[in-house]
Amino acid sequence: AQGAPFLLNFDEASMRGLIRQGLPEDEVWDYAPVGCLENTRQGDDRSGTVDVNVNLAKPVELTLSQGVDLATGVQVTPRTRDPRHMRRWEEFKRAFRTQMYECLDHLLSLNDEMDSLRRLFEPTPYLSCLVGGCTESGYDVTAGGARHNYITAEGVALATAADSLSAIKHLVFDTHRVAMSDLIGAVQRDFEGDEFLRQVLLNKAPKFGNDDPAADAMARDVTRWWAEQVAQRTTPLTKRRYRAGYLSWNYGIAYAPLTSATPDGRKRGTYLSNGVAAVSGMDRKGPTAMARSVGSLGLEVVPNGDSHTLTLSPSLVRDAEHLERLAGFLRGYVQKGGTALQINLIDPETLRDAQANPETYRNLLVRVTGYNAYFVNLGRELQDEIIARTAHGG
Repeated sequence: AQGAPFLLNFDEASMRGLIRQGLPEDEVWDYAPVGCLENTRQGDDRSGTVDVNVNLAKPVELTLSQGVDLATGVQVTPRTRDPRHMRRWEEFKRAFRTQMYECLDHLLSLNDEMDSLRRLFEPTPYLSCLVGGCTESGYDVTAGGARHNYITAEGVALATAADSLSAIKHLVFDTHRVAMSDLIGAVQRDFEGDEFLRQVLLNKAPKFGNDDPAADAMARDVTRWWAEQVAQRTTPLTKRRYRAGYLSWNYGIAYAPLTSATPDGRKRGTYLSNGVAAVSGMDRKGPTAMARSVGSLGLEVVPNGDSHTLTLSPSLVRDAEHLERLAGFLRGYVQKGGTALQINLIDPETLRDAQANPETYRNLLVRVTGYNAYFVNLGRELQDEIIARTAHGG
């Protein structure tokens, strides 16, 4: 098919995450990605892989607004300290983590109710006969009868959140280049009349995806903060433990209008970052730098797996020498700690032509996030998001 997208799942890092999650070390080899790329044991594992989807950028908004949703004016989380009175990054970080944990608690509590309803009213006896542990325990798979029981919370907008926090730390607290009051006002106005400040946020702050130690450390911190919090929770009725993952699906588009402008320079409605990829257009130093940033995240704390969709120019596979370089890149990717990599081999010009002339590109397959789709059948917003991804050439 045109585009030739493919998925690679790397055993070493994936198995480390599953062992940390609690699967027996001598049995973890018998795992497989289900659905898109979600890592689970074969035959005796119920991991609810896309039940909860966490918008990691929303707590940034709520920290700036002291718990008020900026679109509705409603106080949706407890009031934290006014950021304009903060003098140190540690104060803002503490408030952000408070807002993040409030969001997580709300989402997981809602899912606890759903899990209980499934337990009580949605038995699946035929499936339960096929899943190891159900017969032995005498419980349906929806009642926690499987030998291994988990529910996955999927993180959405990692890079959007991390870049926003990096901008605040670097520009507000470290260099004092931007006043907090100016930043909050610009976010509230969706950067209307604040284009100069927006460009500063876009171009003068660390960005995840460029092998930048400061930006990568922030993304690693965000990952650990929410993933380790999730892992402490179990459902009250079925006792299934929550685990973290980074399969964003299309929620970066769905959540975009519900999330205010963010301090990385993004306006409300602009799609949020996908999986563990950089914000579109911000990975400016090539695929190796991007891979090193992903490898720095410590993905063993997200045992479900992660979606990293990378777009490469077809020029990178134009001859045997370049194919060998690509093979070396893939070997390095797993050595650095990546768990799953999805590659589109296509250039933005082809995609734009497909938008304009869909009848010519009926068989154009692209990797979206964990799955393939025919490009011309996707919605315009999703098409635009795929086009905006950096196409690394060579």
